[in-house]
Amino acid sequence: MRIVISLAENEGETSKVALQFGRASYLGVKADKTPARIIVNPGQSKQSGAGVAAAQAVVEPPLQGEVLLTGSVGPKAWQALKAGQLNIYQLTAAEKTLAEAVAAFEAGKLVQLTVSKKPGLANKAGF
Repeated sequence: MRIVISLAENEGETSKVALQFGRASYLGVKADKTPARIIVNPGQSKQSGAGVAAAQAVVEPPLQGEVLLTGSVGPKAWQALKAGQLNIYQLTAAEKTLAEAVAAFEAGKLVQLTVSKKPGLANKAGF
């Protein structure tokens, strides 16, 4: 199983998680017993469409995730992730590192999200 985690830094298994998906600095993928692979999130610096750009990175090579662990996902990113058939699980402040997030998921401690929990940027701006 390929588990993708939104990250704030690139420090391998000890990388701190990011609770915002689209603006996370990095995206990491953990597959079985192999070391985590971490890439720069292409959505992090976009003026708009950050979540959609991040979602595309998650579903396409090299990440090709099956599961996403993150804090919150905006509605447009949510649609892109669900089109890619990803299962999305919510991280909390309790999971501080990539390794802790994966362990919590594998132990069944994370809640699977069934709807977007966050308004998109356009909704925050009142559009």
